Amino acid sequence: MREPGTQTATSPGKAILFGEHAVVYGFPAVSLAVDLPTMVSVRRRPGTDWTLDGSPEGFQRIPYLVEAARSVGAEGIDVSIRSSLPRASGLGSSAAVTCGLLALLSKTGPGDLGTLAKLAYSAEFAAQGVGSPADTSTLCAGGIVSIGGGGYGKSLWEIAPRENRGPWKVDRLPDPGWKWVVAYTGLPKQTGDVVSAVGRKVGAGASSTVEQIGALAERGIAALFKGDRAEVGKLMNENHGLLVELGVSNPRIEEIVEALRPQTLGVKITGAGRGGSLLALPRSGEEAAVARAFAKAGTVPFVVSISPVGVRVAPPSVTSAGAASPGRSAS
Repeated sequence: MREPGTQTATSPGKAILFGEHAVVYGFPAVSLAVDLPTMVSVRRRPGTDWTLDGSPEGFQRIPYLVEAARSVGAEGIDVSIRSSLPRASGLGSSAAVTCGLLALLSKTGPGDLGTLAKLAYSAEFAAQGVGSPADTSTLCAGGIVSIGGGGYGKSLWEIAPRENRGPWKVDRLPDPGWKWVVAYTGLPKQTGDVVSAVGRKVGAGASSTVEQIGALAERGIAALFKGDRAEVGKLMNENHGLLVELGVSNPRIEEIVEALRPQTLGVKITGAGRGGSLLALPRSGEEAAVARAFAKAGTVPFVVSISPVGVRVAPPSVTSAGAASPGRSAS
C-alpha cells in the first residue's frame, strides 16, 4: 500500500525505430512507446528539500530529477522510483522519470499532454545539454510517434526550435499490432556523450549520413502507415548500417546483430548507441524464439507490445499493488 498523501505516475518505456541522431538535427524519427513501465511516486514532506527515498544526496545525483523539480519550483518532496527498465539502456529510463515526475508536480491537466511533453523536453535538455524531443514526446503520447515526419497519422503537438534545431512536429501513427523484441546488451551508454561525439563527426563531414538516416525514416513512416512488416524490417537493417557509419556501434554490438539477423526481419541499435539496447522485429509468431536467441547471445531480452497510452497519474485512492518490478524478461 502507498503511504497516505502519496501520488504515483506511470510511464511506458520507449524504443527508437528510425532516425536516432538525425532527429537531433531536425530530420524525422519514429519512436515506439513500449510496455516496460516506470513508476514515480511523490510524497509531500516538511521543508523545502528534495529527497529520493529520504536522501537529499540521492536526489541531487540524478540531474533529470533536479531539472524537473527546478522547472516547476517544487518544494518539500520525497520521490521514489520503481522501473522495469535497465538503467542507461537506451529505453527511455531518464525520460520516463522526467515525464512521471512532471506529470505529478506540474499544473498540466491529463488532457494537456503537449504542454507536459514540452516541459519534460526542456528539463531533459537542461540536464544533458543535447538531444531531441523524441523520448519525452513518445512517453507523453504513447503509441507509435513520428517526430518531424508530417503527412501521416494524427497531429499531436509541435515542439519549438532549440539552438537552431527544430521545430519538431509530433504525430501519432497507427499501430499495426506487431510484437517487438528489445534486448539490453549489458553495455551502459551515456546519451549526452554519444550525441556530442556524433555532433563532432557531423561537423567534420558526416552530415550526408545523417541526411540519409532522415530520408530512411521518411520511408519507414510510409511503410508503417501501410503495415508493411517486411519493408519495415528491411529499413531497420539499413538504418543500423548507417548508424555503424556514424560510429555508434562497436564489435560486441555487431557480434549480436550478426547472430540475430538471420532470425529476424530487422535488428538495429535503438537510441544513442555504443551500448544500451537493440530492437528487433521478428516474423509473426517467432517473438519468443528471437528472445531466446538474444538471451543466448548474452543480452537481456524483453518481448514488448506498443503501449497505447503514455504517462498517466493514478487516482490518489489507488495503491501501488501490482507494480512492475525491475528486470522483467521474456527470454
